[in-house]
Amino acid sequence: MEPLKGGRLSAPVPAPIQALLDEAGDTRGATEWALRFIWDDPRVSVVLSGMSTMEQVAENVDIASRAEAESLGPGGATLIDRLREAFQARTPVDCTGCRYCMPCPEGINIPMVLGFVNDAALFDALEAEQGGYDIMAMMGQTARASACVECGQCEDACPQHLEIIKEMAGASRLFDHKAPAAE
Repeated sequence: MEPLKGGRLSAPVPAPIQALLDEAGDTRGATEWALRFIWDDPRVSVVLSGMSTMEQVAENVDIASRAEAESLGPGGATLIDRLREAFQARTPVDCTGCRYCMPCPEGINIPMVLGFVNDAALFDALEAEQGGYDIMAMMGQTARASACVECGQCEDACPQHLEIIKEMAGASRLFDHKAPAAE
């Protein structure tokens, strides 16, 4: 489930990651590499991938029709390892989005906020993620990270043992100082 990390592995990938794909000399894109990685495991028989366009459905069906267990080979496995390392190096918070930290008593959608932090770093898109963060806060989808009162409830529940209080302070420094004035 979520083999494309909510679409992040199929979106236009950052230049350093695209460079790894180009260097491999393989015409498969990031979406196919991500899906083929899952299907390469012989224990996997079903992959649940969300799709929002008919083009994505057709692409996933095409990839699935060619996927086989244990078909990546050593070169493919090496490339997957290099891609994973490149993505992880650009992702500051190792949040899986499991939502065990929710609900936050202060109304912060912690996985959403951490997603904005990660995407800002991963895609060199601080301005775009700032805009998304501001919109979600204005629409009431999340309280701002600065609303964190450091109760620790989220950290107690986090299976990744993230220092969420510290991450909320960082998110606040990153995004809240640029928040539009209240009307």
